[in-house]
Amino acid sequence: MKTDYKNINNQYQNQNSSINDVFKNVHDLIANTTMPTTQIKKEDYQDIKQKFEVMKNFSDGTYDYISQELITYQNGYSVGFETRSRAYYNYYTDEEYDNIVYKIAALLGRNADLGVYDNKPEISFHIIDKDLAFSLAAIFNQQTIWDCAKDDLLVNPLYQEKY
Repeated sequence: MKTDYKNINNQYQNQNSSINDVFKNVHDLIANTTMPTTQIKKEDYQDIKQKFEVMKNFSDGTYDYISQELITYQNGYSVGFETRSRAYYNYYTDEEYDNIVYKIAALLGRNADLGVYDNKPEISFHIIDKDLAFSLAAIFNQQTIWDCAKDDLLVNPLYQEKY
């Protein structure tokens, strides 16, 4: 029985390692890709973390990243891209952070949102398609996504605790 458990545990370790490799490779692809012409303006995505300093005093809610106006969605899903460990330990330089947020917005064809919860601003993206929302959540290892219609969290089944 111990041998069976060890074999199963090794199998899951290998699967988790492989999934983490996929996530990292897609993440790196997004970060390093050259963007074609897009309606999303790169100049709007400079010094994002400086906006955080201003917005951390905003009331809890979701705001349009560009206008900073409070917004609500009746449908779709809100998906973050930054894990807690990456957010709290400055995983990205300011330039890398600006670059990746811009590229996700450009790939999605819509500007980012800025959510404020407990005086902590964070970038998120509103996505109508549930499968695409879960795909982005998987790539950026989000534990959950926000279901705007149900006003509730949905658990990401591909969340990797050790990613």
